[in-house]
Amino acid sequence: MFLLFPELKTNSYCCLINPMKKKYYLVLIFFIILFYLSGCKSVTYDYQEPTQSDTLKVTKTDSTGHIHSNKSAAPVKNYFIRSSPGFTLQINGNYNIGLSELNANLGTNQQVFQFEDGQNFGTRNGFGFYVTGKKPFMNYDNVRLVFIGAANFFSNYKFSSRASDDGKIKYQVFSLGAGFENSFTPSFKIKPYLGAAVLINAITGQASYINDDTVFTDVTFKPSFRVGVTLSAGMEYLFSDKIGWNFGVSVTSANLLFKQSHISDNTNEVYVRDRRRSDMKLFLSGYKQFLFTSFYSGINIYFGIKEKSFRF
Repeated sequence: MFLLFPELKTNSYCCLINPMKKKYYLVLIFFIILFYLSGCKSVTYDYQEPTQSDTLKVTKTDSTGHIHSNKSAAPVKNYFIRSSPGFTLQINGNYNIGLSELNANLGTNQQVFQFEDGQNFGTRNGFGFYVTGKKPFMNYDNVRLVFIGAANFFSNYKFSSRASDDGKIKYQVFSLGAGFENSFTPSFKIKPYLGAAVLINAITGQASYINDDTVFTDVTFKPSFRVGVTLSAGMEYLFSDKIGWNFGVSVTSANLLFKQSHISDNTNEVYVRDRRRSDMKLFLSGYKQFLFTSFYSGINIYFGIKEKSFRF
């Protein structure tokens, strides 16, 4: 096979998973499953100890006509059931890891050339904040409408190996979105979920660096609007009827639709150029996916959780 496809011999290692990382993933999956099963074993619907009410009163009449009262041996128990939240407000912080063309720059002079040639975005990782609102869809407690507001920031402060003080690039991505989520156990203390949403994104940024020809370049990226999607998987844990905690992971493509590479009259102020032009060679122009994964965690604030009491 290597004779027919020699490139497989040199690049096949790229497709292999580091054995040490594989062990970390297996340990992480084990603890997630253990955490979930411990929550399933905890009392959910009957999440409080039943309280015994006064015993039933039974009356009987003897031969003389006197009424005697006895108490039955079987007590009445009260059980409580927690409803699913009427609305959930989720506030998260996240760490972002760039993928594809958002994770292809190490800051060397060669990478500076690739950035100018439009082969990558010139940066790698970042952080961000999410505010998410979740509301049950119609009468389906497990299906929730999701509304997202997010701000994500990416930077590379080792962009130029010639002058670190002058070599930097950064992006800001501001997003609004909506979608759906499946909460598998909406009334439980532990609520795993899967979700997807469509995002409208405004991408801005700035790049200042010295290239291999010792030319200083300072470029500002004007707000560029793109449509993207995000897929998320996570888990919520209820501390009380008012507050909880969550963690999860998401994958976001911020510029899935409407990629553009516009010509600008000012070379120092351009829109994000993420589409390769076939008619001309344009500075920074090239097909690029603004793709990243996020590991997030934060608090949940619950509204509308009710308790229903049943007597047995």
